[in-house]
Amino acid sequence: MTRTVSLSYEYDACPDRLWRLVTDLAMLEPLSNGLVTFRGLPEGRLTRGQCLDIAVSPFGRLPWRPYVIKVLDRDDDTRRFHTLEYGAGIDRWEHWLSVSETRSGSRLSERIEISAGAMALPVSLWAGFMYRTRHRVRRRLLGLSQSQDAT
Repeated sequence: MTRTVSLSYEYDACPDRLWRLVTDLAMLEPLSNGLVTFRGLPEGRLTRGQCLDIAVSPFGRLPWRPYVIKVLDRDDDTRRFHTLEYGAGIDRWEHWLSVSETRSGSRLSERIEISAGAMALPVSLWAGFMYRTRHRVRRRLLGLSQSQDAT
């Protein structure tokens, strides 16, 4: 069974600045806020066609597990990316993210479709928690107040 997590957040920040933050691989671990740690992440930004063969560890304390992130698309003009991920007990983790301009700054919208067999429900709940945490960390990294919530 596939589960879907959809989130949308608004930021009082330039959309290009937010886009740079969410496509910078060096920000993946800080954005995960200790919930997941990564081994083998390259430097730079997500790149269309890139295949990241890495390892992940929940909380940095559980055993390291192989994990693959394939960047199916990244478009700087439309500020969108699409990844296909798998490993560490996940059959398929497909992630679409876009950043758009708003009157007061920018909106980040993302959808994650998760296939993980019998673990699909708990994994999707975990994903929702992790991505809500990333919102708070993004706000801090952008130097914004912590008062805005998900829409």
